[in-house]
Amino acid sequence: MTYEEKNGIPAPGWSERLEHPDIVAGLEKRRKRAIGCGVVFIVLAFLTPIAISLFVKDSIAMGEAFKYGGVIAGVLLVCTALTALANACKKPFEGEVTDKKEELRRSKSDKKGEVSYTKEYVTYVKLSTGGTKKIVETTARDASAWKYLKVGDRFRFHPKLAFPYELYDKSKAEKLFCPVCGKENPVEADRCKKCHAPLVK
Repeated sequence: MTYEEKNGIPAPGWSERLEHPDIVAGLEKRRKRAIGCGVVFIVLAFLTPIAISLFVKDSIAMGEAFKYGGVIAGVLLVCTALTALANACKKPFEGEVTDKKEELRRSKSDKKGEVSYTKEYVTYVKLSTGGTKKIVETTARDASAWKYLKVGDRFRFHPKLAFPYELYDKSKAEKLFCPVCGKENPVEADRCKKCHAPLVK
């Protein structure tokens, strides 16, 4: 037994835990919770103008309230559906990080002709299938690939997981992230300290 295996750090290889019943159940629960929250927000968006019409003096008429509520709820519904579709279209892949760069992307000029730039955190990947891919993230807070993956790392992308990146050699990782809730955990941990789901080891 190696030092890594003895101390709870897995030897290099892909995890066999992705189909663990606790992970599958946790992801399904997370999916249902997200749907429930979406429904609640859409219903609230529809009812809020109606409530204002009923309880606030000299506010909007009931007919206008229904119209405004319907428009807002409709926009939320479309945005939710597009987000779900975009997530469903994401495919798993395997690759190796070849480079990482902070890049500035030029945004559209405003009416005064002033140009603004958006910082992008770009992780370049050589795919196991032979192609290449760029993982582009726009905020340091949400740049999980940028923070977690290093040049030379071999990894898999699992789009259904809360934290989708799995290192082939997990002994290189400073932390492991829960596949169900995304919580940061020590590499030596076997289960998530927040939701107790098995970690991908």
